[in-house]
Amino acid sequence: EADSEAAAPPPYLATDPLTGRQVRLPGHRATDVFEAHFSSGERAFARRRNEPLPALRWLLRVRLGVWSAIVACLVALVAVLHVVGAELVFTTVVTLGCLGLAGVTLLVAWDAARLRATWGAAAVTWSAGAREGAMGRNKVESGDSIELDGSNVEPTRRWRDLASDTPVAGL
Repeated sequence: EADSEAAAPPPYLATDPLTGRQVRLPGHRATDVFEAHFSSGERAFARRRNEPLPALRWLLRVRLGVWSAIVACLVALVAVLHVVGAELVFTTVVTLGCLGLAGVTLLVAWDAARLRATWGAAAVTWSAGAREGAMGRNKVESGDSIELDGSNVEPTRRWRDLASDTPVAGL
């Protein structure tokens, strides 16, 4: 029995079925779930700034602006081709444009959900850890107050639960 315990993989490690490499799965803390929604490049970009959350929000707003510009260009292209009357080209562009719009719709929804997550308690906790140079790990204890807008605000019961190391159900 001792051999089976010694051979057990460490927690939160899994084997990627495509590459065969060991990958670290996110934990069950709210900050781990928050981190899983952003790439390492996005998190590094935010950590290099004095205020990580506004940097993440700016990045997501730029991405949403790019998706909006792509949608506007596709709709304008379809309208121009319809006015010009290029029947064969119009049909092809409408088909490809609809496929492109479907993909962009998914990207808009994903980035909008991530932008919304930057206003949650887990984001505030992650930001506090990122500012301390903790590489995004939770450094705020459950009884600590969190500084918001320059004032010291005592976190609510929910914030204390999300800032703790205990698993959070439903996230």
